[in-house]
Amino acid sequence: MTFTDDQQKAQPLLEQHGIIIAPEEINHDTYIELSWALRIGRELHPAQPLEFRCCGVGGESSRSFAIYDLVQQDGNIDGIALGRVSSGHSIIWSGCNRRFVYPTAMVSVHQ
Repeated sequence: MTFTDDQQKAQPLLEQHGIIIAPEEINHDTYIELSWALRIGRELHPAQPLEFRCCGVGGESSRSFAIYDLVQQDGNIDGIALGRVSSGHSIIWSGCNRRFVYPTAMVSVHQ
């Protein structure tokens, strides 16, 4: 499998390490990007847990729940909370099989 330049730029750690980086804001483009990243990541790394790095302020909740469903479907994804993990990012992070929080991370949802 060969990554395009755009895919490599969007997800620079996926091919070699199985790390998916969630974009700052969750929207339809994010849903498309993370859909292919999850699919390719699982194909490249069939047995190991993929690492899903979350750091962002959220975005469209409907897209966040769609990504949550994809993460749940896979069932072997570790969620890593870095920095501020708010709103839609916290939804996606909560869907991961195992969840980790760095010491300076903050996970928050709306009131």
